Parts: sequence; structure tokens; C-alpha cells
Amino acid sequence: MTQTATIPAKLDVTPPRFVNSTVKLLLRSPLHGVLSKSMTILYFTGRRSGKAYQVPVQYMPDGDDIIVLSKRFRTWWKNFQDPAPLSLRLRGKTVPATAHATTDDDAVAAMLSRFMAYDPRGAKFYDVPIDEAGQPDMARVREIAPYIVSIRITLD
Repeated sequence: MTQTATIPAKLDVTPPRFVNSTVKLLLRSPLHGVLSKSMTILYFTGRRSGKAYQVPVQYMPDGDDIIVLSKRFRTWWKNFQDPAPLSLRLRGKTVPATAHATTDDDAVAAMLSRFMAYDPRGAKFYDVPIDEAGQPDMARVREIAPYIVSIRITLD
């Protein structure tokens, strides 16, 4: 499925800049434990611009890897269309890793479903209902998958 120009409700929302700044500050501080079980900062260099980026994101552990989701209208994830190095602030330590993004709708839907089952609180940001058993509404997951990207981060 191809992404259309109209982004579904809640999928075009970006947190205010002060929220990301506060999250980054907390994750780099001795108080990181408040957020670091589910949030990390990605540190990377733009593949074309050479600019240094710091992006706070929610993550889900997947074996030895880390999974991050982003909305496709954001552009930072494009730096990982091919596998590329980065560092991340993981539970109070900065560690090297390699990230690779996928926009395959079926793969994204599967990861989005797992992510929401892992942490149902995240479903509200994607406007996905969660049933009484803690499972996301798969029809809605498939509907929004074309607007989401999944990034697999392998720790070095």
C-alpha cells in the first residue's frame, strides 16, 4: 500500500520541542531510571547533511535488538534506509549500534502489533484500540501501517 497525502488522525502529531528536550535531559541525568526502561536517545550523523542528531524515542527490546517505531512523515529515520551506525543512550549508558529501517507494510504491522502488546500505553499515540486481553485492534494496525516505519537496532 502506498502512503497517501492525507495522514490519519493522531498520526500527524509531533510532541512540542520542550517535551523532547526534557526527555533528553532526564535520560542523560542520574534520574534516567524514570524513563530509561522504555525511552532512549538515538545519536547519529545525517547521511547527506553530516549534521549530528539526537532523537528521543520509545523502544521495545526484541531479543538482543531494540525496536523503534516512527511516523513516516518524520525524516530522521531515512538515515537508516540502509544499515547505518549510531549510538544510543540505553539505561544510563551510551552504546554503539547499527540501525536499519523498514517500510514494508506487513512487517511494520507485525512489529506495531507486538510493540503495542508489549506496552499498550503507546497505542493511544497511534489511535489503536486495545482489547480486554491487551491485544491491539489488527484492522486499525493494518490501516495505519503505511504511515509508520519500524527501525531495528542491533547493539554492537
